[in-house]
Amino acid sequence: MRVLVTGGAGFIGSHLADFYLSQGHEVTVLDNLSTGNLANIKPILESINFVNGDIRDAKTVEELVSNTDLVLHMAAYLGVKNIMENTLESIDSNFMGSEVVLKAATKYKKRIILAS
Repeated sequence: MRVLVTGGAGFIGSHLADFYLSQGHEVTVLDNLSTGNLANIKPILESINFVNGDIRDAKTVEELVSNTDLVLHMAAYLGVKNIMENTLESIDSNFMGSEVVLKAATKYKKRIILAS
């Protein structure tokens, strides 16, 4: 199975990427590293397809979603301090970015798990 993990360099996303990889699945991580960290996926970086990109980029998201079987949407701005200091960016990423991911999953009829 081909799995796309948005926010895959974050705490939860990186553990999900690691789990699906350990089960023999092909894993792609999409993360802009705004709150995620490459250190979280360093042990598996050579075994996954890492895309440094933003969930608001519809072209990138559609391309990745169209070539996957399951979307695990974990990408989100988080942390009270971060959200208070970057309110508009947080809202834009969390709401508009999620809309892009959900629309792509719907368009290509892909299973999706949303957890942010």
